[in-house]
Amino acid sequence: MEVIILSHAQQRMELRGITKDMVRETLSKPEAQDTGYLGRSVSYKKFGNKYLQVVYEDVDHTRRVITVVWKYKL
Repeated sequence: MEVIILSHAQQRMELRGITKDMVRETLSKPEAQDTGYLGRSVSYKKFGNKYLQVVYEDVDHTRRVITVVWKYKL
């Protein structure tokens, strides 16, 4: 599935030091998953001492990354 990183998510990645590889790894090998606001999907993966939270939605054979956030616990 093609992954599209929306501009909001791209800005947050730059601000928070998150790479595209980290986002792709979180989406492909999540340690936990959840359903978020407006029914969007959320995946979590631990990097060092914190978890990367990736909020996304699947639309027409594409995975659209809405935003990314660091969390210190799940």
